[in-house]
Amino acid sequence: CDGKTTNNKKSERAILAFTQDERISSLKSNWVCSISAHSTLAFEAALHHAHSSEIAQRINGTTEMVPFCLTFDDAVPVEEGTIAHALPRVDDECVVFTYKHM
Repeated sequence: CDGKTTNNKKSERAILAFTQDERISSLKSNWVCSISAHSTLAFEAALHHAHSSEIAQRINGTTEMVPFCLTFDDAVPVEEGTIAHALPRVDDECVVFTYKHM
């Protein structure tokens, strides 16, 4: 996923990956969406693309999006007012790493 190029700067990029794990049975879906990004723009562009009809078509052959669990790395800025900051976090012993609101 590419962010917009402005002021002759390189476009920002994110890696978006979906995986399905049949062992996941405790969630609404066994799909996991992982996003790796180093900027808010790249993260939000990837998250928007993850909800697109293009991705839905690739996942399930229709334009109806399937629910998924979202994971993202600590390089994504979690600043107040951003989507990353607004996302719910979990405090669960089964989660290896989680963000916490400051």
